[in-house]
Amino acid sequence: METVIEAVEKSIRIGVSARKVFDYISDPKHLPDIWANVVRVQHVQMLAHGRHRYRWQYKLCGVRFEGESECVALSVPDRMTEKWRGGIQGQVDWVMTPRDGDTLVTLRLEYAFPTPLTQKHTCEDVHASHARDIEITLENLKHVMEG
Repeated sequence: METVIEAVEKSIRIGVSARKVFDYISDPKHLPDIWANVVRVQHVQMLAHGRHRYRWQYKLCGVRFEGESECVALSVPDRMTEKWRGGIQGQVDWVMTPRDGDTLVTLRLEYAFPTPLTQKHTCEDVHASHARDIEITLENLKHVMEG
């Protein structure tokens, strides 16, 4: 079976500095508070140059997945890229772009269609679920940052 790679990208404008957003999202312990369906983040390890690695549990289309994420690229306060390995393979890119005192936050997720979902869900179902998760995540981030 060929691996299907999908991508979801959404943006939101948040009324705080890029640095404030970056500082918040670069701490993986905050992810369960903002990222829809991140069930747990644990075993956070700080690596060289401000990067990190952690274990995660994520629920997608009613199925729980486990894996590891590692920050593979970092440009403070503009960009952070993480690679996902485990039950869901992929990459997460956060981009913070200053805009007239606000920050345009773009979240992009590239992922391989998780094999355990092939029996009950289409690629369109999974893509729609990820798209909702990304939208909710950005709305939650905006609420926390501006709250």
